[in-house]
Amino acid sequence: MAIFHLRMISISRGLHRSAVIIAADRAGESLRCERTGIVADGSHRRDVEEKFIVAPAGAKWTQDRARLWNAAEASEFARDARTAREIIVVLPEELTATERSLLLKEFAQALLDRYGAAIDVSIHAPGENDPHGSWCGHLFMTARKIRTEGFGGKTELDLTDRRLRERGLSQGWVHIREIRALWADLANRALARAGHDARIYSREGRGARRRSPRVV
Repeated sequence: MAIFHLRMISISRGLHRSAVIIAADRAGESLRCERTGIVADGSHRRDVEEKFIVAPAGAKWTQDRARLWNAAEASEFARDARTAREIIVVLPEELTATERSLLLKEFAQALLDRYGAAIDVSIHAPGENDPHGSWCGHLFMTARKIRTEGFGGKTELDLTDRRLRERGLSQGWVHIREIRALWADLANRALARAGHDARIYSREGRGARRRSPRVV
């Protein structure tokens, strides 16, 4: 049964979190955080079905995961700086591996077109001992826009509400609402393309299960 679930998490030094360490876990790789000297080894993960990085054309340097996320850490100087943002979605169980991949590539590309960030995507399979688990997509976004070499300014998603008001831009909650609607629309298109009648809805209570799916 297709369900709607989208959760957004801020990655901040104020919470003692490193974007490099989280990227290593999500991608199932071993990466060294140059800022802290910690080597994060996520290679033990066996549930990573696919991983890829979506970034602006010409920014080939972003395809090196260690370089990307260490650069993201190096681009911030504040002790409590936000370095990344993670969007976690539950993928419709009706879709095949190829269809899941295409759906997340479309979602990541839409986010790239809107915000100009690099997006590190991974698809995680349900846990072996969790019969009620779900296929999950993790979209790990840089807090800054990507340039051909290095980073630019903060994305609209990561500006403060004061900065957004000063620039005449939509407030943060509007962005979140639009991202939720975007995900529902793309997921429903994927379901229809695959010949399924199931649909998901971004508003609670319309076709969504009460039980929150397990996300890892």
